[in-house]
Amino acid sequence: FEAGEILVTRYTDASWTPLFAIAGGVVTDIGSMLSHSSIVAREFHVPSVVNTKDATQRINTGDLIVVDGDAGTVEVVESADTGGADTEGAGSADADARSTPGADASPADAAHD
Repeated sequence: FEAGEILVTRYTDASWTPLFAIAGGVVTDIGSMLSHSSIVAREFHVPSVVNTKDATQRINTGDLIVVDGDAGTVEVVESADTGGADTEGAGSADADARSTPGADASPADAAHD
């Protein structure tokens, strides 16, 4: 995991906290506004989208993605597999919960746990 990459994982707990300091964003399959990932992301001013249900299945390591904490969306801009815009893989994932309002929504590479 390198600085600026987006952490895409099923969930986080306290042992993940050091990664938030270098993460460009956090995306989790499960969670809520009061989950560990939401609270820690907010404190580190890291864009975060939680409760995507299947981001770990739809986003691949190396995909270029945009995490928009305000809208609660995650978009694959470029798939690592195709080297171009995603056409049938991850696409866009909407979440029921979101965090880190006002966070930068710039593209970054995804890194799985």
